[in-house]
Amino acid sequence: MRLSNYILLAFIFAACAGCSTVRDFYGSAINLKGNGEQIPLGTSLKMSVTCSGIDSDGAHYVAFRLRRQNCWLVLFHPPIEPSRSLRLSTVSGDAAAWLVRGSKPDCGDLARHGRDAPFLSSRAERLTGSIELFGRAGEDFTIPVELIGETGKTTVHGAFRTYTVLWGPLVGPAMLFGVGGARSPKH
Repeated sequence: MRLSNYILLAFIFAACAGCSTVRDFYGSAINLKGNGEQIPLGTSLKMSVTCSGIDSDGAHYVAFRLRRQNCWLVLFHPPIEPSRSLRLSTVSGDAAAWLVRGSKPDCGDLARHGRDAPFLSSRAERLTGSIELFGRAGEDFTIPVELIGETGKTTVHGAFRTYTVLWGPLVGPAMLFGVGGARSPKH
């Protein structure tokens, strides 16, 4: 009995240690660095959330960092209920998007000034198009975007995603013991 408890504890520890969170942008883009480079459809780029919160006007904001591209996509959107989804247009003013190249957005300015943050007008390219938000509990999310820059030279089409996966070598044993399996990203 004692041996089976140790085996169970070891397996639970390995399963917990074997989970990882994937954060990426999956899609296509043009001109993220400002050099005209094209990122083909279906590309997966490592992404992180630099900052997020609520600005002084009550709008929610989030700054996604595309690590290898040295740029950030800053989105503003209204609050969303956990069980709802919204498709928003930047043209209608329901949402706003900017691409910031080269240096990290000032998160304090985003919180204090929101869409009127001084660095957005001075060193960011405004993007127009659609943003889809899905209200969910927990850490997993998918935010599809279809955005184009003011000059027409910059595009971002795809989804910013965060999801949890079970480390590959643990999938087989976990399934044998009936302890779940890998979770695929939600689209």
